[in-house]
Amino acid sequence: MVAMRQQRFPAAGLCAAALSATRSNGIFVIVFILATLWMQRGTRAFLRPWREPIAYLPLLMAPLGAFAFWTYAFLSTGDAFAMTSSVRHGWGWAWESPLSNLPMYWDLGFNARVWMVGSLFAACCTMLVLYYRWYAEFALAVVVFILVWGGVVPNSLWRYSMVLYPAWIALARALEHRDSMRLALFGALGLIGGFAMHAWALDFLVTI
Repeated sequence: MVAMRQQRFPAAGLCAAALSATRSNGIFVIVFILATLWMQRGTRAFLRPWREPIAYLPLLMAPLGAFAFWTYAFLSTGDAFAMTSSVRHGWGWAWESPLSNLPMYWDLGFNARVWMVGSLFAACCTMLVLYYRWYAEFALAVVVFILVWGGVVPNSLWRYSMVLYPAWIALARALEHRDSMRLALFGALGLIGGFAMHAWALDFLVTI
């Protein structure tokens, strides 16, 4: 993302390919790439990629990592989408509308409620990204939240939300000159961290 903003397009393409090779949802970096290109070039130039084709190199390279993984999965298991099959049949994961999933998470008990509340807190912090006009980061975050909340299995909602680092950068910027609020947040998150560590040591499911 840094390379893309600095218009180091070959480096950005290599990093984007590594993202989709490392984890399948890394392919959604395409959303950030498209938004960044549009913001850097404007609508007219954005719709004329032949004028500067190298700028679109990251867009073409981003899926290469996923293609490489799918090829490896096919050669080793006979199923190019072995990971998707494993998740669906082994974990029962399927995608449904987030509008129906969020109320369902609340009804699943304490663990699911903790995961959902943590994820919603991260989503609220992401609104600060929009406030600071980091539109490309915000577009990526929206797509990730749609994916996360679309899963009928609520495990790891909080974990997947925590990695959206632009939200935490925006939160830090918002609290930069608010000492009392920063200390209050630090104390609250410290208590939550202590709770999570205690639960993890006792092998409670809530720490997933």
